[in-house]
Amino acid sequence: MMKKGLIQDIKTSKKRLVDVLPSRQNEPIRAVSTPSPTPLAPPPTPIVFDNFEGKGHRIWPWILLVLVVLFFFGYWLSWRLQSAVLTVVPLPDSIISVDDTISTNALTMMVEASTSKSLDAATTHKVKVSEYASGRIVVENNYSPSSQLLVANTRFEAPDGRIYRIHEPIDVPGYVTTSDNEVSPGRIEVAVWADKPGEDYNGKIDSFTIPGFASNAERFAKITATGASTMEGGFIGEKLEVDTSITPQIEDELQATLKSELKDKATATLPPKYIWYPSLSRSTFENVVEDGDNGPALTVSGKLSVIILPEEKLSQKLATNRLPGYVRGPIKVTNFSELNITLANGDISTVALDELNTATVHIAGQAKFSWKFDAREMSELLAGLDKTNYEKVFLDYPGMVETTLSVRPPWLNRLPTDPGRITVVFSNQLTK
Repeated sequence: MMKKGLIQDIKTSKKRLVDVLPSRQNEPIRAVSTPSPTPLAPPPTPIVFDNFEGKGHRIWPWILLVLVVLFFFGYWLSWRLQSAVLTVVPLPDSIISVDDTISTNALTMMVEASTSKSLDAATTHKVKVSEYASGRIVVENNYSPSSQLLVANTRFEAPDGRIYRIHEPIDVPGYVTTSDNEVSPGRIEVAVWADKPGEDYNGKIDSFTIPGFASNAERFAKITATGASTMEGGFIGEKLEVDTSITPQIEDELQATLKSELKDKATATLPPKYIWYPSLSRSTFENVVEDGDNGPALTVSGKLSVIILPEEKLSQKLATNRLPGYVRGPIKVTNFSELNITLANGDISTVALDELNTATVHIAGQAKFSWKFDAREMSELLAGLDKTNYEKVFLDYPGMVETTLSVRPPWLNRLPTDPGRITVVFSNQLTK
């Protein structure tokens, strides 16, 4: 008989699967092959749309850069090739009768020339001569505002005691007190001759006193003279002379030739924008007979001293006097050579030309006024201006009836900065 609780008393041993299965420790390990999955087909590539989008991202910056470069190059080129044309219609010329006395600044100049002619030996002969040196001096009056009379033969003494005399009486103008309370002495130029003949009286002398005023110390100190030319011509000895029967004829012939040469020379050496007139000149001649290699010859030397006047200022002063409404502007009298011009404040033969800086002249005749504009000056004034208000530049040019401006290329608002690219054209035809 079995005892109760037998089943519970049975114990079974617990074994792992590895303990039950046969051992394979000594069997080699075999690789297990796994079948490869079938590759999938790639998705279709959007050829057209993908390629266009990719290239577009790369090319648009270059297109933009090219456009910017072309824009700035075109703008730069338009400035480089820019030009402008100003067409000016001036007022017509005016012919007006003038009879005016005008004071203006002045200059003086001197030209020299000489000519000679061979003589027949039979027409010359040697003579003993005693000749007096001569020259020109400027007498100054710092003594009185009233003119001072110096009689003929008044003596002028050089610092070394040599005496020279005037041959005609003169009136020395009184001094003038300027606005700055400075005294401007009265001056007159006059010829003097040595008191004695001979070469000792030749030479340059800077200053002279008047011995006749020695008793009045102030007058002696304030009425003096300065040398205006070299004293020359003094001689004692033998000289060749031309027979008096033919001398005037030869001298007149040579002097006529010399006068024409001197005038041509003065005109050729005239400074720009100045004019001169025969009545505002004086000439001196010296005749010398010399025994040269080819026989005796008469040489005539001449000097022409002229007062020259500023053409523009003289024209403007005449216009102010004669043209109604004229205030300022570039106007010119084009026929000064046809007018009668004389010195109004003295005799040309006595004016101290070396000291001259102003002149008062009388002008009479039919003056032709013409508006004259300087194209280069106008181009320089216009350079770089805004083309919409360029006319303001010409407020000082009242002689313009009309101005027309054309700028190329037209879209530029400013005129060329280079005056050479601005052309000024004058026309008689109105466009408006």
